[in-house]
Amino acid sequence: MTDLSRVHLVALTGALDRSGGAERAFRAIIDGFEQQLGLSVSLAAHIQPEDPEVRARATILRPDGESVSHRMVTRMRALIAAAPRPAILFAFQINSNVVASLANRSLPPSRRLPIVLNDRAALSEMLAVQRSSGALGDLRARIFAGLVRSAYRGADAVVCNAKANARLISEFVGPDGPLIETIYNPLDAHGFQSRFHERDRKVFQTGEPPLLVSHGRLHPQKGFDTLLRALERLLGRGVQARLRIIGDGPERGALEDLVRSLGLEDRVDMPGFSSDPWAAIEEGDVYVLPSRFEGLPNSLLEAIAIGLPSIAADCPTGPSEILDPVDEVGALFPVDDVEALATQIERLLADGSLRHRMARLARRRALDFSPQVNATAYGALFQQILGPADS
Repeated sequence: MTDLSRVHLVALTGALDRSGGAERAFRAIIDGFEQQLGLSVSLAAHIQPEDPEVRARATILRPDGESVSHRMVTRMRALIAAAPRPAILFAFQINSNVVASLANRSLPPSRRLPIVLNDRAALSEMLAVQRSSGALGDLRARIFAGLVRSAYRGADAVVCNAKANARLISEFVGPDGPLIETIYNPLDAHGFQSRFHERDRKVFQTGEPPLLVSHGRLHPQKGFDTLLRALERLLGRGVQARLRIIGDGPERGALEDLVRSLGLEDRVDMPGFSSDPWAAIEEGDVYVLPSRFEGLPNSLLEAIAIGLPSIAADCPTGPSEILDPVDEVGALFPVDDVEALATQIERLLADGSLRHRMARLARRRALDFSPQVNATAYGALFQQILGPADS
């Protein structure tokens, strides 16, 4: 076996700040590589992080907000070429996967590194995000899909954070593709649970009316419009509730307009981004994740770790694997189905014993996503890719 403490890892991601779920997952994974596997790590990111300590150790592919260009590949190529051997190239999320693959392939074969790519969301949906309107947009989308397929087929391994996504990747790359593994995001459940002790969820936390909470970037992907319409439907049939949506993003204006048009101004609170949103989330009585697509949503993992009874959209990948077994750890509803979401919320608000039972099982389920399990799985994968150590 290879001594992993002698192995260097070159890691590329989009952003290194811990502002979003994917960013928090990446940093937690890297922490596990360094602290539990003993790997030395060179960090690279597309954009400059705000954290000065992280900024000091990272190579930035788009310094000073530089536009996307071939220079990103050139800078990544230099970082790969300079890495001490033995080494592994590790890329995180779809755009970084393409850049890392292009940079690695541009080197002479003797200087290339074994490459592990990470796909973090439903691939078909992520590719659709690349598409803009008109024939030119369709052409760009087809070109990008070709780059992604080539990158994935040329990888030593592709890691997915949900089993459903692994099946999609396998179909996408076709036969004779790379090793495809499912490794769930790491979650410091013990940290959350030492901060937020188990509560009696049979009673509402802040009195009447009960509080629904949700958290994420204000973007069409996240489906907050569905949640707002479900709240309106609940109020229309006499079910009292309030809603707090924590986060910011490009859809804030549209969501605020929708709040006004639905007459929900006195029922909805949208306080914006918070670097520490969990106390405000823990005050809720029911957590709702209405996303149209996800990978393995960190926000839902964090909600169950805290012990919130949770409802999530049954999007192509992620929530059904977290809330397992469904209707015990949490509840699901079909994507964009306003009536089904309203019905699930009403069911949980009406049944304190169900909320309390879900919350207890959720806290227990969260322990299955430990950093130790994540690091051990990656360590075994790296050993497999590197092969036996030289004697």
